[in-house]
Amino acid sequence: MNHERATIRTIHILCFFAGCVLVAATAAGAGTFGVVPSADGTPIAYEVHGSGEPTLILVHGWSCDARYWCEQVTHLASRHRVVTVDLAGHGHSGTGRADYTMRSFGGDVRAVADAVGGDRLILAGHSMGALVIAEAARLLPGRILGLIVVDALNDLEYVVTEEQAAGMVAPLEADFPSACRQFAASMIRPDTGAGLAEWVKSDMAAAPGDVAVSALGRPGRSTGK
Repeated sequence: MNHERATIRTIHILCFFAGCVLVAATAAGAGTFGVVPSADGTPIAYEVHGSGEPTLILVHGWSCDARYWCEQVTHLASRHRVVTVDLAGHGHSGTGRADYTMRSFGGDVRAVADAVGGDRLILAGHSMGALVIAEAARLLPGRILGLIVVDALNDLEYVVTEEQAAGMVAPLEADFPSACRQFAASMIRPDTGAGLAEWVKSDMAAAPGDVAVSALGRPGRSTGK
């Protein structure tokens, strides 16, 4: 147990110093690609790098995909089997799901965990991915050694009213690409290189707007891409 705690602590430090702002600046190297159906039949793409236990499953954030973990994969795969996931509606995974919820995303992670196997898993979630791995952990009893949360701010005691939620989502519903760019810009450090900052803003804004809005609890309302 002490060894497992030390492993989780080391992984957490590597995730932090490899880049608190997760970026897809370079390729993580050749891995094994796979696709597995989620519970509702949606194809879920994943990639496996390296070897060694415990297995790490990395889950991306809102309007992102598995590429945003590439720098972390480079570090972690030297000692562990590392699995990255494209949640439904993101990256290479399928679309067509009626509602993109944290529970259904958690099912995507479970499908991948079952496909790759292993009973000693650590789940890491970036931003929205933190909520996803909490759902996934419920679906994988007895297999999870720990959860790692990266750049996620969730106050369990703070309740967002319907009016507040509608106000935050309204710009994304009206013009997703423009509003998403502004949202992404607000989270990028001022010392980030201009090229990288533009890549992140453009990449997130190019994500399917209906998926992004649905993931915020407002299904099917985006008039953007």
